[in-house]
Amino acid sequence: MNGLELLGLAVAGFLAGVINILAGSGSVFTLGIMSLIGIPGTIANGTNRLGILLFGITGSYKFYQKNELDFISSWKYVIYCLIGAVFGALLGTHISNKGFEWILAFIFLFFVFILWKQPQKQLKLDSKLKPLIPLIMLIIGFYGGFIQVGTGIFLLVVLKLIIGERFQQLNPLKVLIITLFNAVALAIYYFGDMVNWEAAIALSVGQVLGAVIGVRFNRSSRNLDTPIRYFLMIVCAFSAIKLWFF
Repeated sequence: MNGLELLGLAVAGFLAGVINILAGSGSVFTLGIMSLIGIPGTIANGTNRLGILLFGITGSYKFYQKNELDFISSWKYVIYCLIGAVFGALLGTHISNKGFEWILAFIFLFFVFILWKQPQKQLKLDSKLKPLIPLIMLIIGFYGGFIQVGTGIFLLVVLKLIIGERFQQLNPLKVLIITLFNAVALAIYYFGDMVNWEAAIALSVGQVLGAVIGVRFNRSSRNLDTPIRYFLMIVCAFSAIKLWFF
């Protein structure tokens, strides 16, 4: 990879790091950018994990410093997601590149709809879902291990339904869960020889810096939701077109 591409990936990583802290779905951006510069989808999927892991470690530590992260009461969510992530990542190492890119393109279009309609804003606490926590977290972990895109949004939605707090209060737990199951996924993709380390390191540098900045803005009164949503919608749409037609 040339220097300009690596610089672009570092900038993409930074933006994704901020987006992941504030809302989730930063992987929509990083996978979209990697597809646009020609990195095969399956390799991009494995490459994306290092940046997510380092960003998550940074973000979790920053949240812990600010006394916003409580691991003791959330360990059960983590365990179920970790188990699911193992099987999801194993699938990701065996699927064909073409098959993966078609699935990814459909997911990008799905997220255009989600980002446009924002159904998660209508959610309320539902105690009926608590018995289903193991199954739901297994599914989220499986999906995250397989493809990662939008896992942050899925987690926030489920945690909102189960715990009932504001999204900003749930962000630290979301970041912790994603960090831990991506550590497992990265190991599996590494042994499957599906990581482009040049791109991974460039993305990681940006994502760590983005996490630091994102934590500072997490409790901010500024409304960054609308510009982030429209930005991600554009990236999703262009990425889907690229994966299907080019």
